[in-house]
Amino acid sequence: MGIKKKIRKSIESFDKRIKEHEEKIETYKQSGGVNYALLDYWEKEIETFKKIKEDEEKKGE
Repeated sequence: MGIKKKIRKSIESFDKRIKEHEEKIETYKQSGGVNYALLDYWEKEIETFKKIKEDEEKKGE
């Protein structure tokens, strides 16, 4: 598998994980969840995924 293909696959994976976490947050908030530590954890993971995705995109240029 070529480098660009690996990078593209990695980016797609992070997009998927970001979407999953955003959905978890939305579902949790709608259910009346009040565990702010859990929400904070998911939000921090989203930030991390976005940063790694951005780094991968730079590699692919």
